[in-house]
Amino acid sequence: MATQAQAKKAEELKSKLFDKDELVVLKTLEALAENGTIHLVEPLIVLFASTKNDEIKNKTADMLGTLKVSGAESAFIKALHNKELKAIRKDVISFIWSSGIQPVEELATFAQIATDGSFEEALECLTLLDSLETAIPEAALLESITTVKQHLAKNTNEDKTALLKQFLLALENQRIED
Repeated sequence: MATQAQAKKAEELKSKLFDKDELVVLKTLEALAENGTIHLVEPLIVLFASTKNDEIKNKTADMLGTLKVSGAESAFIKALHNKELKAIRKDVISFIWSSGIQPVEELATFAQIATDGSFEEALECLTLLDSLETAIPEAALLESITTVKQHLAKNTNEDKTALLKQFLLALENQRIED
């Protein structure tokens, strides 16, 4: 019974996140701080991407950047792959590392974003890489190193070349999972 009640409450909160009345949205964010679940991470990311209200954006960013919800990693990774959320990829990466999430299995995703994305996205990827404390699976590490090396070989003079060289060095110094 408790799980059905929690699910109902989560659905109710989710619908209020996108209310036209910004005060309702702000009150909902306060309620989420106390009753948030994994099911509300994706809607919070969408709210962050879609709102033009600075107060709502800041509160949402604070919540996403301090999440301690089991399973949040998958929602963040899904957002990184969502083309409609590409404009906030740098923010999503920041939410991941500031929440202490250790997405070592997805390292190749971050290497791809670092090479294909903006300077700011590459910087966030480097920050994330520096925050990893968990050993990285060898296959993910090798794929990431290859991605960055291939990019650097083709793009020798872009704004983020020095940053990508730092990213590559950080990759090469990572601890491999046994």
